Amino acid sequence: MGHFQDSNEGMARVIQDYFESIFRTTDPSPQDTRKATDAIKSRLSDDKREDLNVAFTAEVRAAVFDLSPTKALGPDGFQAIFFQRF
Repeated sequence: MGHFQDSNEGMARVIQDYFESIFRTTDPSPQDTRKATDAIKSRLSDDKREDLNVAFTAEVRAAVFDLSPTKALGPDGFQAIFFQRF
């Protein structure tokens, strides 16, 4: 059982400790992650999900091909030509 808190500081500490315990990362195992994600029901049909992925892929492709092939390096050290050809 908990301890009675009658000061604002004490109550604030109890609240902070509670939320820290909830949101603290503990590096869950793949099995725990799978169990948590399996409990979430998908709201999209397989067809709709595939449509969203296609649109995203087409948009990224268009953006890459709009880049000047040999201009400045990206943050990964590659020029756009690398992604345009491979």
